[in-house]
Amino acid sequence: TVVADALSGDPRRAAMASALSGMIQACLLLPLNTLQTQMQTRGLGALATLRANFVDGFIAGLRNLYRAIGPTIGMLGMRQGLKFGSASAFKQYLPDTWPELARDVTAGATSAVAATTLVFPLDTLKTRMQNGLTMPSSLYGFYSGFRPAASYSAIGMGLWVATRNGLERKIPYDGPGKHLITGAAAGIAVQLPTFPLDTLKKRLQCSTDASAIAEAKALFAEGGLLRFYKGFPIKCGFVALNGAIFNSVYVQVRRMLRIASDERAKAQR
Repeated sequence: TVVADALSGDPRRAAMASALSGMIQACLLLPLNTLQTQMQTRGLGALATLRANFVDGFIAGLRNLYRAIGPTIGMLGMRQGLKFGSASAFKQYLPDTWPELARDVTAGATSAVAATTLVFPLDTLKTRMQNGLTMPSSLYGFYSGFRPAASYSAIGMGLWVATRNGLERKIPYDGPGKHLITGAAAGIAVQLPTFPLDTLKKRLQCSTDASAIAEAKALFAEGGLLRFYKGFPIKCGFVALNGAIFNSVYVQVRRMLRIASDERAKAQR
């Protein structure tokens, strides 16, 4: 079932449910993501970053935190829909003799790279708007930071699906809050190994003219390995909420779509 396996069932339902979940995430959590992004790119602490957004007053601060809402909704809706829809379809073609964990990781990682490739320009636009920057002047600029982003997405999606499905299968409790807990735990679990890639990606998106190696050296010079983890506590809070919201909405929407499909099938008999 979709409760135990996020990639089971009709891929179209997976795509619709994940796209809706992504758009809801964008509306609720963009302010946290904006703060985290600014901390990663500017290297400031949480309070200093927050104060910088509200220097011209409360309304101006809210506008700053939400100024990337358009590309964020578009990017998350498209990316999540593509990732889960294509992963669900791809998993059906993988050999049944493979371990379930290998099928989850392979399908999730492959779909994540494909989705990142297609929607990365929107991600770059979102990141630059969050930092008050203009659009890149060339297509190359829109894909600055793509390699660490693809690595981050592939590793993160593979680990998230495997962790989420493992928790859903093993936790015997099936009452209220289970999907919130499993989604949040899976989100936090993938961040420790992948967060430096996300920091590097965002710095490259904001510079557009530096190489990944040069930018990585610059980050390390600013504060060693810990500089790559600037904004990490906020990211953990963000992904916990993000994963909880996504997993809960995803499961419920897919259930409703399946029920609606069953009802249509009964009516046609």
